Amino acid sequence: MPKTELSRYLKKVQKAHDEFPDRKSAEVFSDVKKLLDASGVTLEEFVAYLKKEGKIGTEAKKVRAKGKRKAKAPKKPSAPKYRSPEDPNVTWTGKGRRPDWFKEHVANGGAPEALKVA
Repeated sequence: MPKTELSRYLKKVQKAHDEFPDRKSAEVFSDVKKLLDASGVTLEEFVAYLKKEGKIGTEAKKVRAKGKRKAKAPKKPSAPKYRSPEDPNVTWTGKGRRPDWFKEHVANGGAPEALKVA
């Protein structure tokens, strides 16, 4: 059966479903069955067409997912703003929890600016 004819029947099925939103699924399926019987299309052919067009099944999920936004790129690590007075390899970006060496320095009367990276 040609693709255009199947597309027409798909539109009719969708129209039947959309016009009667309060009807039960069984009634809608009955209308679909009648349309398919009248056209000579088997249910298997119709389902295969819907899968091929990406309207149902796992392929439908892939088709819908294409329109979604891409994930953001991971953030780059922040540059260090403070350096430990005891070990120059230990640094802190100024974000998050204050390290013990920073808290001790400030508690002993030291200025945070004294630990800033040049």
